[in-house]
Amino acid sequence: MDTKTKALIAELNKKGFVVSKAKEKSIASELMNAAYANVAASMIKDPDLTVRKIYMKAIEDKFFDTCLDTLFKGKNKRAAFDNQSPKSWSKRFEATSTVTKDIETKGQYKRFKLIERHIKLDINATKTLFDPDYRPAGDKVVIKKRKYEKKK
Repeated sequence: MDTKTKALIAELNKKGFVVSKAKEKSIASELMNAAYANVAASMIKDPDLTVRKIYMKAIEDKFFDTCLDTLFKGKNKRAAFDNQSPKSWSKRFEATSTVTKDIETKGQYKRFKLIERHIKLDINATKTLFDPDYRPAGDKVVIKKRKYEKKK
């Protein structure tokens, strides 16, 4: 901050106003997209690829751990993502098929929700970005030709 801004803030504080600091922009979205892209590029040739499969592999990746170290400072915040205790809610729903059984621990669930919150790509967008041979279905791609009229 320059001296004029500091003087203005000091003057406002004397008059009873509270000047809050500007909130820093989080780089969480960029880091989660990088972790997703890192795994998606290696898995792109899998014929049964889904976004969930990419998420599940990405949350176990070493780069994802590096991203978590960057985003979450402090033992308690970071420890929640490494929690190895089993999910408490999965035992209640074992008889039904509504609960996915691939997420086994509380830490995995927290990691999954973090990456799910920041990734906005579907499988078609992912394949378009990383697979050079992929082209979306023909009915979804619309090529509009412009009509030109002669001016008189």
